[in-house]
Amino acid sequence: KNLSDLLERMDIVPKRMAIAQGALESGWGSSQIARQTNAFFGMVAGPKGYSAYKSPQDSVTDYIHNLNTHFAYKEFRAARAKLRKDQQRLNSYQLIGHLGRYSELGSGYINHVKSMMSLPIMKDFDESRQNTKN
Repeated sequence: KNLSDLLERMDIVPKRMAIAQGALESGWGSSQIARQTNAFFGMVAGPKGYSAYKSPQDSVTDYIHNLNTHFAYKEFRAARAKLRKDQQRLNSYQLIGHLGRYSELGSGYINHVKSMMSLPIMKDFDESRQNTKN
């Protein structure tokens, strides 16, 4: 609609959150769907089932596009934009709380993702390593 809306939509998704969601949705990449279709984020393509991708990168790109454009994630984008406006680092734990509609499990899903983000292996994807965007 306007430049400020575009800027709110065209922003990164925190690495820790994305990796945790992908790991949870695909069983750390070991699920049959992930192995056969490169679908790492459990995104459904209408009544025909899960989306299929040519590469893992295509799956990641679609996931980011989905979070940045789908009406269900408007609250996520608004929270991310507020962090940017306040010149704060993007916080995966805070932002995942705005994705309750990502899964039918709602808050249960959020808690699962937060648990994944707390694993020691995830420390390398800490937001403290990411620069803020002005």
